[in-house]
Amino acid sequence: MWKSFSLLFWISLFLFAANQVLEQYVTLTFVHAYLDDLLCGPIVLGAALAFFQKLLSSPGYTFPVSYIIFFGLWYSLFFEFIYPSYDLRHHRDLWDIVAYAASCALFFKFGNKPLSATAVKGKNEVRKNAVQTRGRFN
Repeated sequence: MWKSFSLLFWISLFLFAANQVLEQYVTLTFVHAYLDDLLCGPIVLGAALAFFQKLLSSPGYTFPVSYIIFFGLWYSLFFEFIYPSYDLRHHRDLWDIVAYAASCALFFKFGNKPLSATAVKGKNEVRKNAVQTRGRFN
């Protein structure tokens, strides 16, 4: 199951967690303001991609560019326009939109990949053995 997630997903998740801990002890204003937004694409889209590859039983599945663009637009609209209207602790920041766009580009370039060949081969071997086993007992 862990192999279902890309290396970019794991690196992004680690950096996100490290940033959350670091925020408690050190103030790095620029990093704390934009790193989470830069990492959201690889984390959210990476998890969604792994889910769909599993759900569709298609380890070669990748997201079309339109899905990735929709994700970036939706996050920008929701977190930079809708959400700040309802929660006064948050404010609109156009640089966040730039970070979301970079996040989507990062995912598209490095994270929107089929499962590794070894993982696909292993899954195909399991399926092949299951089919052969079923044939013997019928």
